[in-house]
Amino acid sequence: MPKNKNIEKLYKWFLSKNGRKESTSVSLQSGIYLFNKLEELKPKFILDMGSGFSTLVIRTWQQENFNSLDPLCYTTDLDPAWLPVTKAEVEELGLNADNFYLQSDFGKLKDTEAKFDFMFVDLAGRKERMEKKDLIVSYLKPNGVMALDDWHRSNYRCVMGPYLESQGFTVIERWETLDRFSRFMVEAVK
Repeated sequence: MPKNKNIEKLYKWFLSKNGRKESTSVSLQSGIYLFNKLEELKPKFILDMGSGFSTLVIRTWQQENFNSLDPLCYTTDLDPAWLPVTKAEVEELGLNADNFYLQSDFGKLKDTEAKFDFMFVDLAGRKERMEKKDLIVSYLKPNGVMALDDWHRSNYRCVMGPYLESQGFTVIERWETLDRFSRFMVEAVK
């Protein structure tokens, strides 16, 4: 089965669980982009900021590449209610459920600065992301890649875009992630 078909199947499963909604979850298009980007980059250290469908996609990729790459994934969330729900879904799928943290606990870990080759950022609200922008950027390795969801929100885009560029990032709109709700992602590369 083509990998995109597997992601589609995973998305349907995800939406059938725990009151998940298409309008508030990472889109199928973004999930496909995410999986393909991981295939392209083959990162060793991955940070998934905001648990949900992205977590299932990343952890699926991690399992498929465990023997050849042994990638390490960390998943964080600001919401103490959603994090265990997502972790239980990961466990139900038989995927690696190590390294799940509330963002406040993750911030206390040592050796997280400039550690990650790839990051996916979809923390709670855009306000929280903007407040934590310095911290978020500090986790990425030089030459790392960061994908940010919800770029369709102009108040978020107008603050984060110039900030990322001031930090030396090139911001690339990923139109292939555009969904029926007019949501899309960007990729930030340093």
